[in-house]
Amino acid sequence: MKTHPLLATLFCGVMFTALHAETFSIGGMKIEVPVPQEFARVTRQIEEAFTREQIASGQTPSILAIFIPEANLQEILLDNPIGSERQLTFSFLPDLVDAAVSAQAFNTYKHSEIKAVKDWQRRVQLQLRQAGADINVLDAVLKITPIFPLGICGETALTISSSFLTQPPDRSPRRATTVITVDVAGKVVMLVCAALAEDLEWTREIADAWAEASLAANPAPPPDTPADIARARAYNVGKTAGLFCSGLVTLILGLPLLAVLL
Repeated sequence: MKTHPLLATLFCGVMFTALHAETFSIGGMKIEVPVPQEFARVTRQIEEAFTREQIASGQTPSILAIFIPEANLQEILLDNPIGSERQLTFSFLPDLVDAAVSAQAFNTYKHSEIKAVKDWQRRVQLQLRQAGADINVLDAVLKITPIFPLGICGETALTISSSFLTQPPDRSPRRATTVITVDVAGKVVMLVCAALAEDLEWTREIADAWAEASLAANPAPPPDTPADIARARAYNVGKTAGLFCSGLVTLILGLPLLAVLL
């Protein structure tokens, strides 16, 4: 961790203030990730447990850091195991780790993500119709599908975001998750913001603000190159959808993990 100048961004009604940033190396590029005020990075032991969960489910590890409110972290460090209602996760797309993704190439990638999310929505809606469930009744919906995609909720030149409602397998309180994919200095990263279901708007606002702060803290994406545009175009839509599914499953498992690990 390194000291970082005060970085404040007013975005979508959220004042995002970061007093420090974490530095990560992705495909040889150093990326600065501002840490939201009042949040702290969890212990390596918890992050390693998430990584083991990914490997066990056949995924390529992609989670680099998990942040929870400082108050929750202090409880864990004092051996008072609890979960965290709000959780921020920083990860990356393994298949694009070595690419230097330009703004134009990222725009091509975004079309894959948009299609993946829309396809997922159609499959879930078909599943609900076949089960005779009312899509407007959340209780009925989450009994049929534990992850309900709400669709694309935001897009800029360098970001694309979508939101989900989830029901953890242990029947703990429902969760809202917003995933925002960002082209930071040519590296495609995913910022995942989770909270209780009633805090859906908070997850969207903090995701937008966190992405804006991360873009401000790093260089712009590189110039366009034909090779990287072709690589982004060739990125498999199914992999995009699979990454969303696997990432959300890991996060759903993560709440009980935080409660029992230490």
